[in-house]
Amino acid sequence: MGIFSGIENATFFAKSKNIPAGTHVLSGKKISVAPSQKNRGVTNFIMEFDVVSTTSHEIAQGDVVSIVYPSSKVSFLGNVKYVVANYMLASERSVDPSTTAEQVNSKIDEDYLDAITDGDGTLYAGFEVKCVGTDTIIKTGPNAGQPFTRLDWYQIDDTTPNTAPAAPF
Repeated sequence: MGIFSGIENATFFAKSKNIPAGTHVLSGKKISVAPSQKNRGVTNFIMEFDVVSTTSHEIAQGDVVSIVYPSSKVSFLGNVKYVVANYMLASERSVDPSTTAEQVNSKIDEDYLDAITDGDGTLYAGFEVKCVGTDTIIKTGPNAGQPFTRLDWYQIDDTTPNTAPAAPF
């Protein structure tokens, strides 16, 4: 066995940026799960997007941005469900425009997540969503007082967030 034995199973990540404050139209690029490169035993849920348009000066059209939710966080399942429900609503509305957030939300379970993250993660690429990032401060927990960017997800033509469950903060 040589030094590169097993490389066919290795994964790597494209260089992307966090989603900053501002209003962004994003096109889904990849939905995947991967072991954390920092914390043993932690799995990260990762969504990558191409920036279609933005009001932020930190990113530009064509940039790749991502969200990463580590499974070790208390808010992991809520955060994943919130972003997946809103993104998959865009996907399902492309087939049936009358699909509601509640219908999509009720489908999201372990099997559903396994199906959309299966393979190379690009099965549901290409759907657009609006993301509004707002700079805020964590109010409770061990990171209280730390700044972060809260992300709210919308359908492109919407002005209010979808009714998928909000991530707990």
